[in-house]
Amino acid sequence: MDRLQKKIPAALRTQLNGFIQTLINKSFLVPSDTDEYSRVQEALAQLTRYRETGKQIKVIQLVVSNLCNFRCNYCFVDSIYTSQERLLNQADKNNQVMKKDHAISYLMKIIEMQRTCGNTAIGIQFFGGEPLTNWETVRHVLDYFKDGSGFGIHMYYSIVTNGSLITEEVADYFYNYDVATIISFDSPKSNNRLLRNGTQSKAIVEKALDLLCRKKCTIIFNTSIVKENFDIIDTDLIDYGLTYNIKEIGLLFDLNLDFYQEISTHDILKKFSTLYFYAQQKGVVLAGYWKTAFDNLLDASAYLEKGYKTCSATGTQLSIEPNGCIFACKGTSAFFGHIDNLQRVFNSENYINYLNRTFRNSDACIGCAIENSCSGLCPGSLEKYYSNIHQTCNYVCDLNKAIISFLINQINRDEIESYSLH
Repeated sequence: MDRLQKKIPAALRTQLNGFIQTLINKSFLVPSDTDEYSRVQEALAQLTRYRETGKQIKVIQLVVSNLCNFRCNYCFVDSIYTSQERLLNQADKNNQVMKKDHAISYLMKIIEMQRTCGNTAIGIQFFGGEPLTNWETVRHVLDYFKDGSGFGIHMYYSIVTNGSLITEEVADYFYNYDVATIISFDSPKSNNRLLRNGTQSKAIVEKALDLLCRKKCTIIFNTSIVKENFDIIDTDLIDYGLTYNIKEIGLLFDLNLDFYQEISTHDILKKFSTLYFYAQQKGVVLAGYWKTAFDNLLDASAYLEKGYKTCSATGTQLSIEPNGCIFACKGTSAFFGHIDNLQRVFNSENYINYLNRTFRNSDACIGCAIENSCSGLCPGSLEKYYSNIHQTCNYVCDLNKAIISFLINQINRDEIESYSLH
């Protein structure tokens, strides 16, 4: 072996060693005596231990308001829910807006849990409805906790908003507290996102984008590709985002399974590839669960470190309603319990069921080429259509595999060829 290495030019040997080290770092090459199955089993056992203390929780989705000033014709809220608990929460007049003192109390319980189990950071995502219909509570949380250092933990923030209620004060707060502002936006051509009074929202959202851009806030677009807007989503979305210095766009596919039956995988992939190539050309990052699945594929142990594959709602996220009721996400129906008894939440059958989706989706996934990187369909959709979050949907599986195959084929060939021995 030493003689063979001496025959390889030094520069090429250095390059080859670098390539091999990359494969080792990403767990594609492991020592011959490594028991990879046992490693996964240990990760699962560790997850069970973490569940008992809440150590696996990394994100809190704080639903500060169930009100919204928009009436988008493809909003998932209400249309996706199936459980009695979720439907009652949505209809409850006392569960529309989170009070300031309740928000502080809820987060203090989370912080206490995080400190007890040794975690050093927690992500807080303000959610709704439209969270800025309750700006007072959002502002109060930011002023009270700041970056969390005064409470022995690092707190980082994001908000998912339609953007229409952003003012100078809001933009200043977002900049000062480094709140990633995720704007739900589908297309500059869209007529789907109407205000409650029936008027178009584009002008008011553009004013907010101008303001956020001028204040140098972090802006991200979240674009849902659904039946209602499929024909109008094109590269104009990327050009439009660039006018506001938006360098990241999340592409999310429809939660309604009719979408995948009415629009072929071929047509979805064709649109996706057009957006992907154009975004690359313009220096814009496209993200989404499909991208996380691809990243997991490039790093064989990444999901073990994160504690989930593509969706944080599978065990590492809690969504807290204004009344303190807890679900996995605003888009799911399974009730976990109440913030006043987190131990009961973590021991609930529904939470354990979600946690079991962390590393394994369904028996039908065993042997799939992307089994260890993909999380399948959104649990909320699975609850609605199958009443089982461990179910698979062939239409979605076909799309996920098609996108991953496409991305694999786009890996920089020059980088691969640079390791050639020829």
